[in-house]
Amino acid sequence: MTNALVALPPGLFRANALRSHAPRPALGFKTGVSPALSYPQATENQGLAVAADGSIWTLTRDSVSQFSHSTGELVKIADYALYNQSTFGFPQHLAPVNFQRAFFIRSKDNRPVVMEYHKDVITEPGSVKMLAALPDGDSPYLITATSDGNMWVMARSGNAWQYLNNAWSKITTPAGTSIRQISAGAADFLLALAKQEGQDVLLRLENGAWVKHNALPHQGIRWVGACEDKEYWYSTADMQTDGNLYLIRDGVSVQSFKLNKRVVGLTAASSRSCYFFALDKMSFQRAAFGVIDQPAQTWPTMTSAQREIYSSISASLGITDVNGLRSQYTNINAAFSIWSSKLDKLERPVKFSVEDWKIIKDQLLDELEYVQSVTTLSTNVALLNGIMGQIYTNTYNQVVQMLGLPEHSEKQPKTLVELLLNTLVDKLEGALISKAKSVITSEAVDISVACFKYAINELNKQHKLPDGNTPLIIACSELAGTLTELVVQSEKARGEYQTAILQDWGRLSGCGEAIRSGVWFWTPGTTYEKVKGAGDAIRLNFYQTLMPVKWKILVCQGIQSIIMPGDPFMHHIPRYALMCKVLAGEGNSIYWWYACVEVGAPVKMQSEGPVPDQKLLEAIFALETTPLDFFSGANGWKLSVAPVSGYRPPEPAAQWRPYLNLPGPFSFS
Repeated sequence: MTNALVALPPGLFRANALRSHAPRPALGFKTGVSPALSYPQATENQGLAVAADGSIWTLTRDSVSQFSHSTGELVKIADYALYNQSTFGFPQHLAPVNFQRAFFIRSKDNRPVVMEYHKDVITEPGSVKMLAALPDGDSPYLITATSDGNMWVMARSGNAWQYLNNAWSKITTPAGTSIRQISAGAADFLLALAKQEGQDVLLRLENGAWVKHNALPHQGIRWVGACEDKEYWYSTADMQTDGNLYLIRDGVSVQSFKLNKRVVGLTAASSRSCYFFALDKMSFQRAAFGVIDQPAQTWPTMTSAQREIYSSISASLGITDVNGLRSQYTNINAAFSIWSSKLDKLERPVKFSVEDWKIIKDQLLDELEYVQSVTTLSTNVALLNGIMGQIYTNTYNQVVQMLGLPEHSEKQPKTLVELLLNTLVDKLEGALISKAKSVITSEAVDISVACFKYAINELNKQHKLPDGNTPLIIACSELAGTLTELVVQSEKARGEYQTAILQDWGRLSGCGEAIRSGVWFWTPGTTYEKVKGAGDAIRLNFYQTLMPVKWKILVCQGIQSIIMPGDPFMHHIPRYALMCKVLAGEGNSIYWWYACVEVGAPVKMQSEGPVPDQKLLEAIFALETTPLDFFSGANGWKLSVAPVSGYRPPEPAAQWRPYLNLPGPFSFS
């Protein structure tokens, strides 16, 4: 596998109207919900908004920032003072037009004002100006804008205001209607989420007045996001409620996603994707209608004259296959760059019309650019798949070594372990996006994860399981081989995805435009060393999978009494391998002990183990788990429990004693 990487070309997310393109592509590779970008460190995010060109904008407490796809970082655009700051909130105070322009609401003299950022246009690069105040002393509290520069605000009066040609015009809200949110997709597509007679309704601005948008039942709707192509998203989930996210086209739901509660900051500007912040994961997520999942699309139709031009061009490039240039797109050894350069300089034969020649030539130049871009990205994803495989293997080997299990899998126990492969991949996906954001963007990780999830489903099918969401139960000795097979299958999936893209115009143009836009971007220099830290995210899962093979929790109780003095303590187990609960009375105390010992250790109160090494438990508790989780069997821990004879479960009033990471045992002293 080569380590030579190629940076993919940045550019605008726009199609050339003279050429035949598929619908604008999804930003996601596969349909689904996945991590999108990491939460900004040291600054609390107070807003998230996306533009139709794919640019992502955020508000922190003191600045407006834009997400850089090439570096994976937030780039400060302008100073900002949030109006009505909250401990944690995502007010709709930010409305981008495109990657160069945005409107936002900020606080000035303790009043909300509307600002405009417009790079290279106002007075100097990055200039910000304040717009005229709203008429009638009104105050803005929500803002929305479209890719053509139209902007609206919702005001405290309950009415909306449109800003056009440097002037405000009022949009009066009908009596008996309360508008909770507005969202603009285009100059003639402004939606409003409202209440009318206690019912949730979706309104549309038509000829300056609000009318009911469509006949869909919108009861329970919490948010709406209008798109520039007249589609829209809406969600029934929020901070307190589980629900669904829907993509609506022509009055019909074309895609839905299940969302958990504690969802805030939803934002969308196109049907390609919807972003939001998930508090349960503390990360930005993206629901995407994947470009690879779009219906198959044939190559653009050609007239007989255009087919003759296609054949002539193919022959001029030295292609003898009767299917012409397109027959070579899956040939990894083809000279695409040479063909592209030669085609660009190819002169029109006199017998072909200028118009037909331009249509076919421009179309094929696009196709060759897209083929090269997809092939390059696929090569880089192959490297990323290899790196992910290394992270799995190396993390697994490190855990095996810490546990004291045999290094060679054939010598490891035949004990059955339960492995949820999808959980491993999800953990690594989020960690790669968070820890390696300056090296790999989420879109490349998204493609790699799609390959691994395909591989997981194939492996689970071999074990007669429905999919990767079902735990795989295998012998401990088979785990290393399963991880190796996972990497092999993921590479097979990558090759199949690449072939499927290169043979379908919809997928090829979708992926090609996404790469051309700079949204699917790969920074040169990605190596295992730069991203290996992401292994910490899956280390805990390996510990939880393998610890039960060698270690168990021994439980017993002891009584300390004034009337009948006893010895309630475990004298041979070090405190780092113990936790206990105590029920204290007047002169009497009952202790319940939870000790980690080897699976084969005698089940008795004065057990001498063996016990795990102190460094092993320190390594586990340095991850996203606690001693209480470990000893009580919570949050993914499933060590077998061995009760000493006469043991009774703790009474509800018994309290846990703090965990002590000390080498000596408990005693009376």
